[in-house]
Amino acid sequence: MNGMFFRASALTAVNSIAGTRGGARVGTLGTSSIRQQPCELTVINASAETERHYADGTRQSTGRSRQPMLRGNMPETLHVVCPHCDAVNRVPRERLRAGAKCGACHRPLFEGRPLPLTDPNRFAKHAEKNDIPLLIDFWAAWCGPCRTMAPIFEQAASRLEPDLRLVKLDSDAAPELAARYSIRSIPTLLLVRHGREIARTAGVMSLPQLIGWARDHAERAMA
Repeated sequence: MNGMFFRASALTAVNSIAGTRGGARVGTLGTSSIRQQPCELTVINASAETERHYADGTRQSTGRSRQPMLRGNMPETLHVVCPHCDAVNRVPRERLRAGAKCGACHRPLFEGRPLPLTDPNRFAKHAEKNDIPLLIDFWAAWCGPCRTMAPIFEQAASRLEPDLRLVKLDSDAAPELAARYSIRSIPTLLLVRHGREIARTAGVMSLPQLIGWARDHAERAMA
């Protein structure tokens, strides 16, 4: 790190699947220097617990009853920042899954794909003004594990929206944001609500692991 800016060689790429806190199995994280050797992935088995995911945003785990993704103390009317024009919309909670559109630009508020953000001002507005948590993927183009994680994160957007907003943040294009959150290795996933960090994890995760991790921490934050 040079001052508040990251150089590509200063970041490391996590080369194993990340474990999750509080789970039955935790994988060991290893990092490899970008200068010394290429990034490699060591794949371990995903969590033994299985989940079924439904189009209405609910889930059913093995041996458990079907339940909403986010319960907690979420208000009946939510502030949702438009991913297109950044206008702040007031949306009744029951309309989130009914194709809600921005009142300013009239485009969909959720499209089932991650939102790329590198501008600090735009990022601050989404991180602070949204009532729904932001799940941020810190990545870089030169990082092999980040490229492996990219399609998994893309798929997760359609599963986790509209309860979460998924964001892609290129650490090379926005080094000040990576420095603000002390990102030391990539890929790193950060869960933020109202500007406050809820949880983070580093390394490649399978789709079920990613969805389970994000939901569990989001539910806890909303409780």
